[in-house]
Amino acid sequence: MQDTYPITPASVTKRFIAFVLDYLLISAVMLIIALIWKGKALLAGDIYGDEQFALSALSALGAVLFMCKDLYRGVSPGRWIAGIEVRDNRDIRKVPSIGHLFLRNLFLAVWPVEMLVLLTSKGNARLGDRLAKTEVIDNPFREKRKKRVMVLLVLTVVIYTVISFLIMNSY
Repeated sequence: MQDTYPITPASVTKRFIAFVLDYLLISAVMLIIALIWKGKALLAGDIYGDEQFALSALSALGAVLFMCKDLYRGVSPGRWIAGIEVRDNRDIRKVPSIGHLFLRNLFLAVWPVEMLVLLTSKGNARLGDRLAKTEVIDNPFREKRKKRVMVLLVLTVVIYTVISFLIMNSY
């Protein structure tokens, strides 16, 4: 049975936009958690001993979240907004296993190398894509662009409001 929709590799631009959006979203979530937890000390720069360890643990949690960002059906929040998704390159209709999705994201720890490989590869594949046998494609069933942009705007306003509220209440 043939596919009735086109399979198009995602552009480097869309992949970069998705990467930046995911990074900003995870950073904002981690900042909100830090402000809720240690707002006054964090804003005053009074971070010592146990608090330094706790913030290191929070940073590690952020890294784990980033590695797990697209484990749900091969789509992260940034990818959803950009209209792209990760698929198994052996059968483009299938979502890669959780292990393959996690493996491809492990290489983001060396993101400058990954970006260089992505920019110089013929098939828009990073090192993680090659090793995990994945491909990032345009989602043929993506939501309308207007809806995705509206979600991004609402999310931005909500995050900005929450962070502002937490900072104001820390003083």
